[in-house]
Amino acid sequence: MQSQVFFDPNTIIASHLAIEGIDIGTSFRKLQEEAAPVISDAKKMLTLHLLPCFLAANYIWDVTYQLPGMSDDGHAVVQAALSVPVLRLSDHLVLLCRSLLHDLKSKGYISSRDTKSREQDTLLVLFQQASQKLPIRFLPFKHLRNEDTHAHSVLDSLLTFVFPAFHQRYELHWANRASDGSRARRTGDALKPDATVVKDGFELGFVEVKPPREERHQRAYLEDVWALSGFAKDGIDLHLRHSRILTTAPCLHVFGFQMTLYQLSFQAGIYIWQDVYTSYLPKDRYDSGNIIECVELIKTFKAIMDEAETGRYIRTPTKCVEDDHELPDLFRPRPTNVSPSKRPFFGHA
Repeated sequence: MQSQVFFDPNTIIASHLAIEGIDIGTSFRKLQEEAAPVISDAKKMLTLHLLPCFLAANYIWDVTYQLPGMSDDGHAVVQAALSVPVLRLSDHLVLLCRSLLHDLKSKGYISSRDTKSREQDTLLVLFQQASQKLPIRFLPFKHLRNEDTHAHSVLDSLLTFVFPAFHQRYELHWANRASDGSRARRTGDALKPDATVVKDGFELGFVEVKPPREERHQRAYLEDVWALSGFAKDGIDLHLRHSRILTTAPCLHVFGFQMTLYQLSFQAGIYIWQDVYTSYLPKDRYDSGNIIECVELIKTFKAIMDEAETGRYIRTPTKCVEDDHELPDLFRPRPTNVSPSKRPFFGHA
């Protein structure tokens, strides 16, 4: 197969991003220049080792990857500055969890309680759902043949705790439809996340799910991470083109039993990809530790979207995107240079 150039280093748009006094823009440009020949070689397969190169072609920096010329201390400082705090359950909610777990073990069911807050009430409902959907003993999920069954057996009840039905501002869509950002960038081959979270009518969060039978497949894992980063970037770009200052998109990746929260944020021309937190799905009704950690992870997922100001604009929104003037460089989307449709080994059309 003859190599075909997909990413020309001469087209790189420089960034002046600095974090804690450390020049990120120059180091990231070096990464892009090193990535160019890798991306341009059509024989190169996407691997975990090469993932930072493919992300860099789309102006995405995986923070876990140390940039060329960056010292270990400098990398640690930047990681600390970009870290996203995980929202922990309050002490009274943890005590409530232990009480509910005691009910399950002693009675086999959750008894009714007089709750004093919405969080307590939804936590009670969550344990009630877990007691109905999860078995008494370890659940291997071997009988779950597809991701839909896997998602709705456990994940849906966890998400419902944070995104209850008929929420005034949030909607959780499990419908497997093309994302708005992907549809805006592509013609006829828009990609579909397994779920999206909409706030005030705008897509902000994305979810990808793979059942346990695929958790040993590295390719499936890489395709999901690549897809999530693409959904998030396309979503941010769409908002910026409409002059909305929505520069952060959280992503939830459920891969087998593992659930990971990622965040993509746009800062001065670089999209920063962060692995925020990882927890594991509960495997039986007594697995309260994992239930609590999953709830904390999803609460953090929502907290990132809570900070998004959907009514904030760079300028008065235009009637038509094509009529808008060029955005200030700080809010100008960077081009997508590598997409699944250009490389056959991504597995998507």
